[in-house]
Amino acid sequence: FYTKKTKADLMSFAVAIVEDSVEDTFFLTRILAKTWPGCQINAFRLAEEAIIYLKSPGRSPLDVIFLDINMPRMTGFQFLEIYQDLYPELKGNARIVMISHSINPADQWNAQQHPLVHGYLSKPLDYSKICAALE
Repeated sequence: FYTKKTKADLMSFAVAIVEDSVEDTFFLTRILAKTWPGCQINAFRLAEEAIIYLKSPGRSPLDVIFLDINMPRMTGFQFLEIYQDLYPELKGNARIVMISHSINPADQWNAQQHPLVHGYLSKPLDYSKICAALE
């Protein structure tokens, strides 16, 4: 894992899944929990819920945010605009990985060009894609 140094660190990282699809959230949660049993997983069906969590005092810092591009009410790109303006201590050092079913090449290009985005995964997700995003 990119910032973690020991095997214990790899087991204890914190993840946010910002994804409106129950099935995709379930699959991603299952892969993460089986591969890294100690990881803390926070799932949000709406991007607004994740923003509220990020602004909450005393929360654990996040290591990774899996962020869907196309969600109701607020897209992943709109989330990034708000996230970008958060105080640094609220953002921490989270690595953002965007995920999408979109076949629009502009979505992938925009995600890859965004300075806060560290990776892009096309759905359907699988074990190797998820592990590669966490390297």
